[in-house]
Amino acid sequence: MDNRLPALADALETELRGRAGRYGWSTVTSPEALLEGNDLGIDSVLHALPLQSSNTCDEELPTFRRAFDLQPASLSLLLCGLDGDHPDRSYRAALWWAGLVRSRSTPIKRADLHLFLIAPPGSDQQVIWKGRRSRFETDERFCRKFVWLPSREPKAWEIDAFLDRTFLAEPWNSQSAEPRSLDPLERLVDDIGVDSSLTSDEARRWIARLGAAHENGFQQMAEDLVAILEGKR
Repeated sequence: MDNRLPALADALETELRGRAGRYGWSTVTSPEALLEGNDLGIDSVLHALPLQSSNTCDEELPTFRRAFDLQPASLSLLLCGLDGDHPDRSYRAALWWAGLVRSRSTPIKRADLHLFLIAPPGSDQQVIWKGRRSRFETDERFCRKFVWLPSREPKAWEIDAFLDRTFLAEPWNSQSAEPRSLDPLERLVDDIGVDSSLTSDEARRWIARLGAAHENGFQQMAEDLVAILEGKR
């Protein structure tokens, strides 16, 4: 396990709790989700994760893991790290853990189980880790997954950007959009008026004339368009 993982998890947990609080949720540690437990529901996990041998002892849980319940939202969150030397093996351990937790959850909580995975520092600049993130996050087994690729010296904004991709996103903090017409021609008129020598009024008259291209033939249409530019129409 990377010795920097606990510090990364602490920073992520702090921001996570803060965001949950802004939603009116309390973040409660879930000790029961950390236990290895018994074989309750294990058959479904084995079905989703075929073993390389028939011995279930070959499977292991993540060495470093944390678990939370967000109340009263009925959301469950599992958090663990990915090993830089053995990324696939550590991911399989995370899946094994998520599968066991899900197998012991009530049906209503199974749909709201999430897994946050922390990659090694500096993985944000590595193409291979970006590929792994895509592969892990699109894996539909057991629960929804999100992978944080931290820089070598992670900053607070990185955690914000990561959480903005999750169920803890805060869309109200993004730049507000100005109301615009849904009419594509009207939007085109506005854009032309800003980015070209045509005024919005000229552009509007051009579009109106082009919409009546069948009237008086193409020669007349061309003359009418030129006349609009010369201010004769």
